[in-house]
Amino acid sequence: MKMETKKDIIEERLDEVPNMSCNLASKVCYRIETRSNLPKRFMSAFEVGGEESKTSMNSEEEFLLIEGYAAVFEKHSHDMGGWKEIVSRDAFRDVMDDDVAFVVNHDGNLVLSRSKNGSLFYTPDSIGLKISAAVPLSLSYSRDLHSQLKHGLIDGMSFSFWAGEEEGDVEWNEDMTERRINRFSQLIDVA
Repeated sequence: MKMETKKDIIEERLDEVPNMSCNLASKVCYRIETRSNLPKRFMSAFEVGGEESKTSMNSEEEFLLIEGYAAVFEKHSHDMGGWKEIVSRDAFRDVMDDDVAFVVNHDGNLVLSRSKNGSLFYTPDSIGLKISAAVPLSLSYSRDLHSQLKHGLIDGMSFSFWAGEEEGDVEWNEDMTERRINRFSQLIDVA
């Protein structure tokens, strides 16, 4: 019997996402959807202003729906300049109510969606920090992102944060080549 690896589990979970194209190398799935067909959890994000503006919004406006993992638990990160990072399973416990932006390459000027307005959802599961975002394709940089995803040019997701400052929140191994984060104090963005 073959033992399932984290990659197998991620691939299986992302394969279950209905009607989405998946780039398993980056663990990102996406599809284009019109506003009228967005999953219900995203609907309030795009109902802004008074009744007049709600009814005048284009119900056929297109959105890029994206799901993937910004962090994977208990796995070494890429080399961070002589050391690697590991995120503990419950490290996100204190940041689940933070207002988090989904941005292009950690650039706060290129916001794709945001938890505050309901266009971004993030939650830890058994694999890592899973994100779901509805990104308006009316943004030029979201169309660029769609093209990069479609052509397999995006090779991962990431997140920026502040680690906790209390004892035990961050642990280094003896030779300072591995940093384990046990608690985040702020989740700034996912990218």
